[in-house]
Amino acid sequence: MSFRRRLFVAAVTGLSLAGSMTVVASPANAASKYGSCGSGWLARGRTPINNSSNSTDKLVGYVYWYVKSYPHSPSRVCVITRPLAKYTNVNHIMRASVKLYKSKSAVEVERSARYYVGPVTEAITDRYWVLGLIKVGGHVYSGVKWNLHS
Repeated sequence: MSFRRRLFVAAVTGLSLAGSMTVVASPANAASKYGSCGSGWLARGRTPINNSSNSTDKLVGYVYWYVKSYPHSPSRVCVITRPLAKYTNVNHIMRASVKLYKSKSAVEVERSARYYVGPVTEAITDRYWVLGLIKVGGHVYSGVKWNLHS
């Protein structure tokens, strides 16, 4: 093998090794203290979690929902509830929920957490609603978005 050929093979091998040692998680797949539905989910919206429909009332967080479509099966919705940063200093009781209009029950998760609760996923076969609750002090704040569809 000629000197040039050996140099080329060594350079290519070195570059491929260097490339394989660098592993960077993409933001969609990265483990996060703010929760994630994973890759391939489209952000569909967020609604404020506060103590009424008046936008000047105390805002404590948001409920986010994402949709993922599949070619031969129903789309899915994913819901995550997140408090504002100023409320992440201690754990709060939080809930993330999704309910189909024709269903008698909701799919939800409720737990004490600092940064987020969820993800909650459900197959979308009808219109649906999403709900987020955060208990701060002795008050329960809610955010709900009705009449959603994929």
